[in-house]
Amino acid sequence: MAEQFALALDEELIVVLAQRFPEATGRDIKGLAKLVAKYCNQKQVPPDWEAFRKCSLFRGMDVQLV
Repeated sequence: MAEQFALALDEELIVVLAQRFPEATGRDIKGLAKLVAKYCNQKQVPPDWEAFRKCSLFRGMDVQLV
């Protein structure tokens, strides 16, 4: 999904996302990636953990704190 929505994610962030959203379905992942891409593009910020956290709250996703 990162490639599809042109999100430049490093390996470390991908691991963090997998740990923090263990219950995410494919639909959740696609929706979150799309929202993060729009958010980051609009705000002119990089796709980092904080952007994913904010957008996941908007989508009502459960975040596991590691």
